[in-house]
Amino acid sequence: MNNGAPQDKIPRLVIWSGRTEEAIDVFFKDMEQRSLDAEYVSLIHSTQSYDTAGYMYRCFGLYEHCHNSNAFCINKETLHFSGLKRPIVWVFSGMGSQWSEMGTSLLELPLFRASIQRSHETLKPYNVDLMSIITSQDPKTFDNILHSFVGIAAIQVALVDVMRALNLSADHFIGHSVGELGCAYADGCMTGDQMVLAAYSRGMASLETEKIRGSMAVVGLGYKQIKNIVPPTIEVACHNASNSSNFKSFPFQSFELCEQNF
Repeated sequence: MNNGAPQDKIPRLVIWSGRTEEAIDVFFKDMEQRSLDAEYVSLIHSTQSYDTAGYMYRCFGLYEHCHNSNAFCINKETLHFSGLKRPIVWVFSGMGSQWSEMGTSLLELPLFRASIQRSHETLKPYNVDLMSIITSQDPKTFDNILHSFVGIAAIQVALVDVMRALNLSADHFIGHSVGELGCAYADGCMTGDQMVLAAYSRGMASLETEKIRGSMAVVGLGYKQIKNIVPPTIEVACHNASNSSNFKSFPFQSFELCEQNF
């Protein structure tokens, strides 16, 4: 079909393994001397889907189709394989991981687009235009916290759907804040519809609840380092790590006093 040339703009991931590093180099040099052929890449994936004993060098290459030219290598890396299977961990981020147009490029993937469309239809009765939210070029789109909640949730559902289609099952899940909803979908506790509706409800609660005006800051110091130097009006809210903490202050006040202490 189409002489093997991709009919989309999606780069192709090419994987190869061999007994020696030279076996890797020979293969990828050949890849870069021909135009990108999507059907050839599919055949390569078929041959590499079986674990072959003694193939201790493994490489991936990411290739882009160039019209009337050889395939362009975006990135490539070869590693020696120790023989130990490393666990796959899916990490679901919380608030703050959103940005304008965060879903636009991924919509090129048919599976991803189909998942987002399902979430879009789920939210439509609530007057939420999900497709517009995740493709908007307006940096102020996520000033509305509801948009952040549903946007992050729908992206996480779609990413899980893509991973499942690739048979990349996770050994562990971990989520922070709204990312815990991502875990709930990934481990089967929630359906995709339930997950995005839970995110919607959480967003609406944030909008409709009367909040005490406060402030929070992230500081690159551990709790043990800062517990005796913060003013009494500022509380260490989160012990993130040995070198990271969150401060909070209610009612709202400047963190200047705290900065002076540091």
